[in-house]
Amino acid sequence: MRILRGLRILIPVLLLLAVVAAGAAVLSARPVIDDARSRAEETWAAVDERLGPHYRLLETAATRVATVIGPERTLADETRAAIAAWRDARGGPLADEVGSANAVEALGRRLVTAAAASERVQADREATAAVAAFAEDPTYTAAALTAPVTAFDRAVDRYERERTGVIRSPVARVIGAKAIPAFTPVPSPD
Repeated sequence: MRILRGLRILIPVLLLLAVVAAGAAVLSARPVIDDARSRAEETWAAVDERLGPHYRLLETAATRVATVIGPERTLADETRAAIAAWRDARGGPLADEVGSANAVEALGRRLVTAAAASERVQADREATAAVAAFAEDPTYTAAALTAPVTAFDRAVDRYERERTGVIRSPVARVIGAKAIPAFTPVPSPD
C-alpha cells in the first residue's frame, strides 16, 4: 500500500519535471538556433549581392541562345525559368533562395558548355558574345567569391549543427527551423 501511495506522488512529480525540462530545452535552444540562422542570413547577403549582376549576364546569354534553332533552346528556356524562380525566391526562406541559386549555377554552366559545343550557337556572334560575357564575368571569379561563400558555408554548417543536435532537433522541428543548403557557385576563370 505504501508503495502505491508513493507512486501516486512520484509519477506526477516526474511528469512535471519532464515538462519543465522540455520547456527549458525549448527556451534555451530557440535563441541559439535563431542566432545561427541569422548569421547564415547575414553572410548570404554578401554572396547574394554578387548574384544579381552575374545572373543578368546569364539571362542575356540564355535569351540570345534561345534565338538559335536547336536543342540549346530548351536549355536556355530552363535557365531563364530558373533565374525567374531565383528572383521569386529572393526575400523568402533562405533555403529556397540558396536552392534556387544552386539550380541557376548548374544550368548556367550547362548552358556555357552546350553553347561552346554547338556549331549553331558558335555561328551566332551575339549569342557567343553573350555567353562569353557570362562565362568570363570578372566580378564573379574564384578570388572574389571565396571569402563570402566560405563564410556563408561555415555559417550554414554551424546552423546545421545547432539545428540537428540531440536536444535541439525536436525543438527545431517545432519552431520550423528547416535545413539550409550550402552554396556551390561555379566561378568564372581567374
